[in-house]
This record gives sequence, C-alpha cells and structure tokens, in this order.
Amino acid sequence: MKRLFTYIGLIAIMLCYTQNNVASELITNKMINGICYNIWTNLTSESDYAYVTSPQNGDYTGEITIPDYIYYGGKKYPVTKIGYLAFCYDKVTKVTIPNSIKEIETNAFLNCQYLSELKIPASVEKIGKSILGGCQLSLIIETDKITNWYSALSGLSSYSKIYTHYSQIDYISRAFSGTIINIDTPYWIEFRKTYLKGVKFNLYENKYYTKEHSLKGINIDEKSVELQKNNTYFVKGLPLNMYGTSSSTVTISYIDENLEEKSLYYSFKLPTPSTSYSISSSYNSLTASIKTSSDETATPKTAMFYVMDESYNPYSADNSITNGQAIIKIEKLMPNSSYDNAVITITYEEDDGYCPLYKPKTKYTTAKYPCYNLRPTVKANSISVLANYPTLSKDINITKALIFIYGGEKQKLTANAETHLFKGLKPNKEYSIGQTLYCGDKIIGESITNCKTNELELITENPYIVTPTSAIIAAKTNIGEEEEQVGFEWRKTDAPDVVVSKSGSGVVYGGMLEGRINNLSTSSYYKVRPFYKASDGTMYYGEWIGFDPSDFSYFEPTVHTYARVSVQSTSAKVKGVALQGTDDITEQGFEYWAENAIASRAAGDKQIIQATGQSMEAEITDLAPNTTYNYRAYAKTSKDTTYGETLKFTTPVATAIIGITNTTNSDLQFNVRNTNNVQIAINGTDKECNYRMNSITGANIASGKTTADGEWHTIANYQLPSGIYIITVSDGKDKKSTKIAIK
Repeated sequence: MKRLFTYIGLIAIMLCYTQNNVASELITNKMINGICYNIWTNLTSESDYAYVTSPQNGDYTGEITIPDYIYYGGKKYPVTKIGYLAFCYDKVTKVTIPNSIKEIETNAFLNCQYLSELKIPASVEKIGKSILGGCQLSLIIETDKITNWYSALSGLSSYSKIYTHYSQIDYISRAFSGTIINIDTPYWIEFRKTYLKGVKFNLYENKYYTKEHSLKGINIDEKSVELQKNNTYFVKGLPLNMYGTSSSTVTISYIDENLEEKSLYYSFKLPTPSTSYSISSSYNSLTASIKTSSDETATPKTAMFYVMDESYNPYSADNSITNGQAIIKIEKLMPNSSYDNAVITITYEEDDGYCPLYKPKTKYTTAKYPCYNLRPTVKANSISVLANYPTLSKDINITKALIFIYGGEKQKLTANAETHLFKGLKPNKEYSIGQTLYCGDKIIGESITNCKTNELELITENPYIVTPTSAIIAAKTNIGEEEEQVGFEWRKTDAPDVVVSKSGSGVVYGGMLEGRINNLSTSSYYKVRPFYKASDGTMYYGEWIGFDPSDFSYFEPTVHTYARVSVQSTSAKVKGVALQGTDDITEQGFEYWAENAIASRAAGDKQIIQATGQSMEAEITDLAPNTTYNYRAYAKTSKDTTYGETLKFTTPVATAIIGITNTTNSDLQFNVRNTNNVQIAINGTDKECNYRMNSITGANIASGKTTADGEWHTIANYQLPSGIYIITVSDGKDKKSTKIAIK
C-alpha cells in the first residue's frame, strides 16, 4: 500500500516539473549501496539533490546508514531529504541520519516497531506529520528549527523517551506526554510513583552528555537522600500534601568539567490524602461515616468529628480507623438544632509524628423528635389521643407539650402519659391531630397524624312501655359514652308543627343512647327520635318512631334446646329452636361452659356461639377432649334474654396436637387441628399453597394444594398413630413449617 501512495505522489511531481521546466528530470528508484533514491538532475548545479525513498521491491531491514551524498552518472548529489513513507512498516533497527538532511516527510518512519533509537540532526529544518506514528523508541532531537512538533510527533508512544535541548522542551511537552530529557544535563530523573508521604524515582545518567562530571548528592526539600548503588530511590517521611497546593523538589548536585558544583531541579507533587465522608443526623446525634486512603508510607490511625452548637459550645467524638474506615457518633445533642463549624480530622501516625487532615466547615441540623407515639382512637363524635413523652436523654427533658386538633382547641399537656379527648366533632370529617414538644422555649419535636371521624350511627329503637304513662326510649349509636350533647326529642303525633317538641338529655352506654319519658297521656300517640349536637351547633337526628303509651303488653320469644348433638373429641354440633315473640330477636344462638364452671351468666363463665333462623344449628369448636360441657339455646330482644333447656354432652378421648414449633418467619400463617383427621387453615397470602406432611423419619404422609382462605381443609382423612410429624406450607414466595406431636 505504501508503494502505491509513493508512486502516485511521484507521478504528480513529474507532471508538474515536465510542464514547467523541460530541462528538469526526475530519476526514480535508483538503488545505491542498499538504499533507494529519487534523484533530481539537469537543474542548476546548486539545486541537484537526491532523497531517500522506499524500494520498489522489498523492505529496509537491520541497520541503515544514510550517506551525506551519492554519485550517479559521474555526478555528485547531496542527500537532503527522507521521503514520504520511506521506511514505514520496515524492520529497521537503526537509521543513521546525516547532517545533510534538511527535511523528513510525513510518515517517514510510520510503524517501524523494531526501531529503538533515532537521532534528528541539527540540520533538519522541516518535518512532516506523524513521522514516528506507532513507534516506541529513544528519540534524540538536536535541531531547534522545528515548530510543528504537535503534528510531527502525533502517534508516538508515550512510553518513548525524547532527548532534546532545554530550549525545545516546552514546545515538545505540548505534543508529547512521555519522558522528556534535557540533553544538555548529565543526569535526569524518572518519577515512578508518589505516595502520601513518600516518592519513588529512578536516577539516570544521560548517555548523550559527553562532558566530564561526577555526582555529589541528592536531597528533597533540603532533606538529604542517601546515594544508592542502583538507580532506584524510595524516600519516605515527607510531609502530607493536605490541600494539594504544595510541591516538592528533588535537587541533584554534581561537579562539572570545570570542577564547579552545579544543581539540577525536578519538581513533583504528592497526592492529596483521599477522604470521603457522609454525615447523617437523628434527633439527638450526628454520625460521620469516613473512608480515607493509606499506603506503605502513611497509615490513618484515628479520626475525630467536631461541631459547635448555636451558643458555640463544642461537641466532639473520635474513633479508631480500621481498614481505612471509621464511624464516629456525637451523641446527646439537642433535637431540631443547628451545629456549625463541623470539622473532620484524620490522623496519620508515622515515625515523625502525627499529621491531621482537616475538612471544610459545614453546618448540620439535627432532626425534630419524631413523636410517633400519637395513637388516636376515633369515634363518630370524638378523637382521643394517648400521648407518651419519654425522656430523650439525661440532658434533654421535655418541659411542655401541646396537643391540638386542626379546627378545634389547643390543649397543653404535661410531659407524661396522658389521654386527651376532643369531643363534639362532626361525623365523617377529616381532622389533623398534632403535638409539639418543648425543651424550655425551644421546639424539639412535632408531628401530625391525620384521621377521620366515623359515620354517625343513630338508629331509633322501639320504645319500651314501662307503665301507661312512662316509656324507656333508646337508640343504637356509635357515639362515645363521654358525650354530653346527646338526647331525645318527642311530641304528640297529632300536634301541629308550630308546637315545639320537648327534648331531654340522654346517656350513652354500651353502644346505646337511653332515656326515660314520664307523665305521658294514655289517650295520645307519641313519636320520638334521638339527636346529637356537635360543638359548632350542627344537629344530627335519627328517624321518628311512634308509640302508644297505653300499650305495654309483651310476649316473650319461645326457645328450646335439642338433645340431638353430634360430638367429636374437640367439637360438637348442637341444635335448637327460637320463635319470635312481640319484639324482634336481635341475637340468638347457644351458650356453653365446662362442667366444672359455675352455670351462671357471670362474665367469663360461659362462651357464646351465634346462630340464625327458627331452627338453629351451630358447631362448637376448640373443645377439650374427655370433658363434659353444659349448653343451652338463647334468644335476645331489646327487653330481655330468653333461654332454652340446659343440656350436657361429653367429648371423647382423642388424639390431639400437643406441641407446635414454627421454624421460619413470614407473612404466611397456618393453624393445625386434629380430631379424627388432620386439618389446616391458611391465611396471610392470596396465592394457592402447596402443603406436605412428613413423619419424623421423612416418610411422606400427605401432600397437595389448597386455598389460603382461612377455612379448615382436611389433609389426612384418617386417624394418625402417635408420633412427631412436620407440616410445611408454601405459597411459592414464603414457606412455613410446623412440628406437631400426636399422642
């Protein structure tokens, strides 16, 4: 390819000269003593010349010495130029350029990978582009007539070395990033590595410096360096370059040919210690997470974190550095407070002492105390708040607290656990509950909790006629028992609208608003409705219900308990009947209690399972095996509870689960029970679950799939022998295992 480019260039030049000067002649590709030349002749004798070009056949190899001049046709021609692509890609190891050469054309030595050294003599006045592209070598530049080094040295490996006069170093350094050596000095330094507190360099004697000289000594910033037998120096104990602004100097002292002492200076800069950090804050602390650098010259030992509060009181903490990292926590700070003048100090321990590294001053603010302990209880008319105010530290005491509701009053509370009630609120309305904590006059904590009051339930019940002139009136409600602005209003049904209804306050107890009306007339019909009055004056009413005070007869429900019962070891199916009387049945079902319990209606002595319909049936579960139970049917109205006959049944002795051990933790949950078969009930997931039951020896007892609907599903439909079994349930994401023992 290089031949093609060369020939195209020659043809263009020849055409140009033959058109403009018929006396000129270009003689091409003349091999003379192993070197190929192009020769210009029949010019004026002063202008005849030859230049080196690429051979037409073959390449240059080995060592090549270009002569000052050649003879051709009995005539002497000076060799003044190395042509375009003359040696490109050739396997030359050395090329000697004579002082007759004035120009080196573009790509003359392109990719001469075997060329280790080249000297450009002082005679060279012009250089083309990328003359040494792809090369790595020692380049000696003696000429000072070249200005286009940026293009001329393009592509030269940065691992090369360039020797040149001091006057050219600045120009060449703009084009070349490798080693540049002053050819006029006897020594030069190549820096190998810089450390936090040290430097490694090689000292070389300039083989191109021919004057007499001898090395006297080396020092760094006036610190003497011991002379080494080899050329490698490793100097430790230098000061840290903490801010990256200081430079150090290696000074080489030598005796020149005139026996005078001379000095050479080489500057270098130590790296800045690398330190990164992040600072996080809580309500009473600042924590610094620090990473810092180390090497074989310096090891970080300790770190200190320092701040000042708004009154310029200092706070600090320190910690040792392990593997270049440290965590430092300054505690007992005031919440919601600013801390300024933050400084991190890294200490490097060396033979010569300690060296601190300071970071810039920064401001940080601690968080407010997060007051997460607000726990509102919401009803239709009220919101109650339990506020808990702990002691944050022995130095931080909550001196005052303020609980408030947006749209309502603010209430000051003491700094302890206290329930505060906001009542008289509007039903089904958004409210914001807030609290503010103080230490002295400083706010150290705030929180806002949003909640919504419930929809109002105010359902008028049928009045209970006590006497022909009095009635107990009631309404089912979700208003809190502490509310005072509740009651009833009533009037005769035939009274005109201009007649104002009578009203009175009621009492809320157990979810019922109750009151009593006296002095009724048996000759009139009445209607009644409940009301609730919010603190802003808004009135809320239930529906009107009419009644006749003279009608106070009453027919109780008819309730019976059936003796027909199906009993298992831990469950029983019971039956009964409940027929409605005068009033609607509000609740019905069965009561049951163990034989050793007192058969009374006292709380805790009985358990209830509800049922529906005239013919009732219910399954009682979670019974104890081999135990006698009493049971009876019941039906409730607004006036009273009616009971059926009290009967008994006894559960048989049966296998039972005697121990459960959970082996994993997850949202997935399941329960196990065993009567005449093994059943599981799964919840905590919306996915279909796989189950597996194994004996303690690993034998598979049962496996399959079931839904996680919280209902009981049979997995082994026969009585298992005594032993230890493991049940595992998985929804594909979480897995839960349970160990059961059956006796």
